[in-house]
Order: sequence, then C-alpha cells, then structure tokens
Amino acid sequence: MLASLAASVLVLLAIILLGEYTRTRGQLLLTALVLAVDCLSALPSSALYHRGRWALLGVSGTLTAGACFGLVVLGIWLTPSPDAYWKAAAIASVLAATTFFASLCVQIDGRQTAFFRIVLLLSLGAVILASLMSVCGILFEVTAAPHWWTMVLAMLAVALGAVTLLLARVTARAQTNAD
Repeated sequence: MLASLAASVLVLLAIILLGEYTRTRGQLLLTALVLAVDCLSALPSSALYHRGRWALLGVSGTLTAGACFGLVVLGIWLTPSPDAYWKAAAIASVLAATTFFASLCVQIDGRQTAFFRIVLLLSLGAVILASLMSVCGILFEVTAAPHWWTMVLAMLAVALGAVTLLLARVTARAQTNAD
C-alpha cells in the first residue's frame, strides 16, 4: 500500500515537473491509487485470516479486494465500453467495501458486553442491507428514489454503528487501563 502511494506521488510529480498530462501518466496514477485503496481494503481481512479468526470473512475480503483491483485496473487500461463490465466492477467495489467494514467490525474488542454485541449485529446487518440494495440497484438499474433513500438510511446506520463500536472500544480500553 505504501509503495503504491509512493508511486502515485512520483507519477504526480512527473506530471507536474514535465508540465503535461498524458493518458498513460493518468492511467499510471489511477492504477497506483486504486492499488493503494485495494491494499487498504484488504488489510483487515488479511489480519482476520492470519489470526485464525473469522477465516472465511478474511479470505473472502482479500479475494474481493483483489477482484475489485483487477476489474478496475483492466477498465482503466483497456477502457471497455460494455455496461456489464462496469457493473461488475462496481459490484466488486461494493463487496470489497462491505467485507472491509465487516472485517474491521469483528476485530473491535468491546469486551463483548451485551450492548456491544447488539450494536455489532445491527451494524453488520445494516452494511449487508446497504450492500445488497446497492448490488440490486446496480444490476437492475433501479431509479426509484425510495430504494436509494432506504440505502442511504442503511449507510447512515452503518456509520452510526461504526462510531458507536469505536467508542465502545475506547471506553473498554480506558476501563482496562484504569483497573
């Protein structure tokens, strides 16, 4: 991830210093940035797999991030025009984001209080609902506003759950340190 970010900076510096933006330099920059994002999205899943916890989620998250990278980079370099290709790339991106969030959530140690478990389950349910709605919206080209508003509400629940889980972790750590 760090190497791809460094490559992005180098390509950007080359574009600035040479004073011209070419298609190839733009493709190199986008490839390096996509690689950095996909490496970041694979980190929590990889950590799960290596810890032996939630191994299926770890493997699926890592594979999904790899598939997302492959589809997006092929799209950057080959510029395919079929709509189905870009739908597949968008769905892979949604699934990579979903496994990223789920992998992060299950790694948060909130000392497993009942409140923590409820918030964790609700957050995971909300992210699964939002990703299913996104995938259906992409596949079936849903334009109905209620569909997308419901998905936005699910994403707000995901964000609220993430903040609550992080606060639970900070609180649990502070309590452990106080003991």
